[in-house]
Amino acid sequence: MKLSNFNEWFTLVSNIAVVAGILFLGIEINQTNELMEAEARYNALQIRTQTNLLIASEPQLAEILEVFDEGIRPLTGGERRQLISHTVRVIRNQEWMYSEIPIDDALLQTWKVISTSNSWQLGWQSVKPGLNAEFVTFVEQNIIE
Repeated sequence: MKLSNFNEWFTLVSNIAVVAGILFLGIEINQTNELMEAEARYNALQIRTQTNLLIASEPQLAEILEVFDEGIRPLTGGERRQLISHTVRVIRNQEWMYSEIPIDDALLQTWKVISTSNSWQLGWQSVKPGLNAEFVTFVEQNIIE
């Protein structure tokens, strides 16, 4: 076998190995992207679950939300502060979800329902100046009716 013939075969095998490596890398990147998307969806679920758990496990917070949203009576200063802290947390979680995961129609509809509460509106007015401008525009065009 001539040396030039050997070099040609070696070059061919090397090129095939490079192409196979690139294909393998593409598959790995795709799997990593899918894993990251699943992790972001899981984090969003955890956020929503923790918010609901907080309300369920804190009867005082649940009562404050009910009193304010139904207009039963004025809130005390401490109640108002607790309400704003809670709703600002909800809105900050929404801002995070907006920036990190695709917002599907089901989530958008949930946000629309949440945004109709007086407590969410109070929190929105409190935190809006400090939010990402793109998120604020999205909320005002797609959520607040």
